[in-house]
Amino acid sequence: MGQQREFLRYVIPSVTGMLVSSLYVVVDGIFVGRGIGSDGIAAINLIWPYVAIYIAVIMMISVGGAALSSHALGAGDPARANRAFSASMALLMGAALVFTTLGVTLTEPICRLLGADETILTYCVQYLRWYMAFGIPYGFSMGLGVFVRNDGDPNLAFCAMISGALINLVMDYVAIFPLQGGMPGAAIASGLGQVASTFLLLTHFFRGRGALRFSRRAPEPRMLREVLHTGLPELTVDLCTPVNMFTYNLMLMSFLGATGVAVYGIIAYILTILTSLFTGVSQGIQPLLSRSCGAGDQQGLRHFFRMGLGVNFFLAAAVYLAIFWWGRPIISIFTPDGELVEMAAQAIRIYGLSFLLGSVNIVCITFFLSIRQTRLATFLSFSRGVVLNLLYIFTLPFLLGVNGIWGTITAAEGTAFVLVGAGFILYRRQQRLETPK
Repeated sequence: MGQQREFLRYVIPSVTGMLVSSLYVVVDGIFVGRGIGSDGIAAINLIWPYVAIYIAVIMMISVGGAALSSHALGAGDPARANRAFSASMALLMGAALVFTTLGVTLTEPICRLLGADETILTYCVQYLRWYMAFGIPYGFSMGLGVFVRNDGDPNLAFCAMISGALINLVMDYVAIFPLQGGMPGAAIASGLGQVASTFLLLTHFFRGRGALRFSRRAPEPRMLREVLHTGLPELTVDLCTPVNMFTYNLMLMSFLGATGVAVYGIIAYILTILTSLFTGVSQGIQPLLSRSCGAGDQQGLRHFFRMGLGVNFFLAAAVYLAIFWWGRPIISIFTPDGELVEMAAQAIRIYGLSFLLGSVNIVCITFFLSIRQTRLATFLSFSRGVVLNLLYIFTLPFLLGVNGIWGTITAAEGTAFVLVGAGFILYRRQQRLETPK
């Protein structure tokens, strides 16, 4: 019972926090779609790969540093845990400054590179420039949330997410409708929510509620490299989003034109919420797996891993049934266009099959990352998130037509599932060889 309570204590706030975090994106889509129109939705969808790459870098640093600090705390070494934390904070600030500067100063070239034409270029530039003006609090709200949760205060991480999302929700409405702020208003509303989240998360460290502390000492170069190396699998997982968005837009423009891109934009908003469930479970069990590994608790390691698998697969099955039966009314929230609703409902039934396999793959990769099997986790993540998606998106559509586009992610997850199984066989064989006879 103690392990189950510990599992729920970490996973429930993590899942809920990820759901709430996804609302930053989805709420913008709903209000922009209703208040500005389809061009606004298209603009956000086109510029989002840039934001998604920024998110991937932030999560690489945060998850890598948090895994190291959790492992050190589990092994009874708080000094090493704080060195990993300090290195992560330095890397976070560096990444935030780079992406913010580029997003604010080179906005139009970035938008054109991502495919914006003259029709929606103004919307793209307005949203990206104002969104990235809040790039530093945006990065730290995500990064600090991971460390606060791992440092024994998952409830504060959850409250920070909730507070930021509520501020975003209220300010989105006020900015777009009463104030008629358009795309800049929607972006600023999101930024204000991130500022609030960051300040709440900082109270954990100012009050000394955990083992981690901010330090004025320069981070160790070796620890900087170790944080990046450990977080590399997370980067490859998160790069799946911008790679998929860019390549999907490319293929859909070739097969269906702007209508296909609009359908994918609606699906992407819905999937942002649904996939946050699986990622939330995975991130929730990560500190439990890392601490169990660090403490040499094999029974606890197996228990938390199996619970994560079971919960994720159950959620995946429930989610797929929901979108299969109630996909049309859900899609109608974003658009009243009956043709788009019908196309999106058919597409998401094919796309959604990937949840059943992907929910398992995510937990398995997190398991390998948590037990310091970094090379294996990196290989699996990169194969699943980038290589297989690119392989299938550029082959299946030419064999199966439009259904091949929607089935790409399912084919990629199926192949990744086989690779994960092979990874476990190799890992168990290595354990047997290393175990003294």
